Amino acid sequence: MTTIVRSAIFTALLSLLSMTPTLATEGERDTFKDDPSSGEEAGGCTQAGVGQAFFRTCTSSVGTLTGVTSPAGATNLIQSEGYAICSAGGVHGVATTFGSSGLDVPTTSTQASNVRTTTDGVFRITQSFLRDALEKEIIITVTIRNMSAVSVSGVRFSRFFDADVTDQSDWAGATKESAFIWDRYSADPGRGLQLGARTYTYPTEAHIVQFANYSPFSTGCTPGAIGGNGGAFADWTARVTYTIGTIAPGASKIVKFVYRMI
Repeated sequence: MTTIVRSAIFTALLSLLSMTPTLATEGERDTFKDDPSSGEEAGGCTQAGVGQAFFRTCTSSVGTLTGVTSPAGATNLIQSEGYAICSAGGVHGVATTFGSSGLDVPTTSTQASNVRTTTDGVFRITQSFLRDALEKEIIITVTIRNMSAVSVSGVRFSRFFDADVTDQSDWAGATKESAFIWDRYSADPGRGLQLGARTYTYPTEAHIVQFANYSPFSTGCTPGAIGGNGGAFADWTARVTYTIGTIAPGASKIVKFVYRMI
């Protein structure tokens, strides 16, 4: 399935939603220290290093990753990326590269942070993005605040991505706390991307799912048909989910994710 077909699928699902384009700004060498006072546009791209040390990442105005590239000259590993917030009451909000459902327009949107509220007014989601060019990783810290007047139980937060390392077909695997997709048989084998949990206070699940069952807008925080340990050359996606539990009125919970080149 090509990127064009994928975009068409998500566009159809989001026909009633307002799309926000990704705005990008670049420098020849950015150390990833973002300055909100610089007038930088929402979202965008940053990069550092040259050759094998080159590391470039892009974020959208809705707080999703739209690009991870390394080394220099390599193709972008991210086809789509996003997150979902759920509770015992159901799915509250979902965001992907192609748009959002159940989430208001962000009140803060830079390369370093993104803040938005679910349209039902229950949760405020604050994300911060810390990029480490030397380690080729991105740490995403997510603060989930209960904005309602009652406790919310069964809270879960999920992050997921579709990485086409070899244009569409890759190998994949998962442990309890991380999922990864990599290239095994190409002219430049071994490139891949891992999504992992960085907070061990809450139970986590990590899954790989074939793209045909990806559907984050319909699955929310629950993966589609799980693909085991990916023992097949296929079009894989990956997901990591925290089970946070109950959040009291006005209280916040924090979880962290890490994307790492492998």
